[in-house]
Amino acid sequence: MSLDDVDFFSPHPAAISQMEAQMDAIGVGLEKTHVVTDVYGHSGAGSAFIILKEALKENKIKPGDTCSNLVTQLDSNGQECLCGGATRMISFKGGEKT
Repeated sequence: MSLDDVDFFSPHPAAISQMEAQMDAIGVGLEKTHVVTDVYGHSGAGSAFIILKEALKENKIKPGDTCSNLVTQLDSNGQECLCGGATRMISFKGGEKT
């Protein structure tokens, strides 16, 4: 899987300056994410999931899209690094998979 295979990125934390830095670090534009700090403020670890929820409401992502969470953390040498994992979006409505 490459970055081109990912339809949407859900970064944490969700501060716009950090989102811009994370997206720039992987060479992907902000059009592949969604900003929520203007509505929710900084929401800590929950920000990546709030971004996904709001992006679904805004039809920025849909069932079948590949989404990746991005997290900045320290590596074993104490250097900041960007980590991510991807998943395929599945839609549930009324308890049934759609």
